[in-house]
Amino acid sequence: MPDGANSDDATVLRRMAGSAGMDRRPGTSHRALKLVLARAADEALGLDLKIPAVDDAEVSLSELVEQLPEDGLICQLQGPHGALGLCCVSADLMTSVVEIQTIGMVASQPPAPRDPTPTDASLCEHFVDAVFFGLANTLRDLEGEEWTQGYRYGAPVFDRRQIGVLLPDFAYRHLRASVLITAGSREGTFSFFLPARPPDGRSRDLRRDTLEELEMWSQSIERGVLSSDADLRAILWRQKLSLSELTNLKQGREFLIPRSALLDIKVTDLSRAPLAVGRLGMLDGQKAVMVTALGESEPDESAPAPDASSQLPGTMPDSGAEILEEKPKAPHTAPPEVMDALSDLPDLPDLPSPDLGGDLPDLGVGLPKIDGLPDLD
Repeated sequence: MPDGANSDDATVLRRMAGSAGMDRRPGTSHRALKLVLARAADEALGLDLKIPAVDDAEVSLSELVEQLPEDGLICQLQGPHGALGLCCVSADLMTSVVEIQTIGMVASQPPAPRDPTPTDASLCEHFVDAVFFGLANTLRDLEGEEWTQGYRYGAPVFDRRQIGVLLPDFAYRHLRASVLITAGSREGTFSFFLPARPPDGRSRDLRRDTLEELEMWSQSIERGVLSSDADLRAILWRQKLSLSELTNLKQGREFLIPRSALLDIKVTDLSRAPLAVGRLGMLDGQKAVMVTALGESEPDESAPAPDASSQLPGTMPDSGAEILEEKPKAPHTAPPEVMDALSDLPDLPDLPSPDLGGDLPDLGVGLPKIDGLPDLD
């Protein structure tokens, strides 16, 4: 038997099994949707809608994806016990809902083809909620219509490729209403997909499936975020300048860097949030920063100090502010105006000879004679 026949038979058996035991009255949900859709448009928006026909079917998840409309707004529905569904508002109906709330009327010309936007989704949210609230309230006491209870607008779905992953894989009821807008000036559709069985006996499986999908999605997002690049800044030293110094900044200007800056390098992100503290060193012939503490903690004093090659040129081993290059000191000289004034002073007289009190006394020590010295020329 061909593979396609096996798939078709499985689908038929699944539908037969799903229908067993359900007291579904044909036409009940159809009539309710016609009434509720027109009433919600009128009371919530003042929009005149006529609903000539409603189609009903039960589909699998793969069939659901194939039957999605080509244009218009698709939004996720949230139901009881974690149940999920979809609502589809055709482009003409979506544009009419937006126009009636923005310009107060439905434009006479047909809308230009365009993709739905977050603004469209926001303006359609109240209308969608009104439809499902009215549908649940109308069918609340009818046996077999529990599948319509408790749904509301969730979030817009702009990427159709997500739908196959977003929804659990089981049977869905598909109701599709044809819509005539303002006496037939426009035509559109309002359709939705809800789980074919109410989330009671299957509520645990449904919630488990939903949580598993959310967990897979969360892990995928986490992998994507953690694999992205992160830019860091290593700050060696900060210098404060006055506005006049900043405006006069020129190439070749030297700044004082303390030796302690090599041991207290701040590592931050692009928003300057502190991430770590480190020391300057060498790695594979290049300058490198070794992290010694995380956050704004003080650097670890037990960490090995950087070797001599890690010192900046011109820095001194002493603590405190050191200059980049020690220059020879100029001799101390008086200002030129002081030197000119000193040149005009008169000469001082000769100093008198000191009176040593006559001849020096005999030392009383006999010095040995030295013979054989050559005569001095």
